[in-house]
Amino acid sequence: MVRTGPGIRTLIALACLATAQPDPVRAEHGNPPGELAVHILASDSPTFIEEWMNTPFQHPVQVRNVDQSERGRVTYVAFLVTGHSLGKDERALVDVDIRVLRPDRTIAFAESSYARVASRCPRVGFVLADAGLDFGIGTADPLGGWTIEAVARDRVNGKRAPASHTLHIRRPAAASR
Repeated sequence: MVRTGPGIRTLIALACLATAQPDPVRAEHGNPPGELAVHILASDSPTFIEEWMNTPFQHPVQVRNVDQSERGRVTYVAFLVTGHSLGKDERALVDVDIRVLRPDRTIAFAESSYARVASRCPRVGFVLADAGLDFGIGTADPLGGWTIEAVARDRVNGKRAPASHTLHIRRPAAASR
């Protein structure tokens, strides 16, 4: 079972987003307009979202980007967009389509325009798309590598950018003894 969570307020950051392995975002100021990219951030805590919202743009936000979790535990997923173009009204308009694939690569969840960026923002920077995904699997779901895929679609210039992140789901530590 994949659970979707409440929306994440759209946010703008111009500073470096420093993440831990395995999927680091390696840009200090984001991509220039027209070089669209989307990054998938997965964490075992939603506190990075709060930190992002409350940290001045001059300072980096640390995100513990996880690639493993346990059955029954929630992983908090956010979609970070950069390289967006601005329309005549100086607004970025980006839709993020997502799919969640089971370990056998069948689709567990898919939604077009699941997350969006629709705001006035600087030309260069990072924007957290609204909404985030609260990911967890139930006891009937298989263990193994669940893949979260995202495709950002810039509605201003028509460009697309894909990303994926695999979460390896294992039995809870107490159950594996």
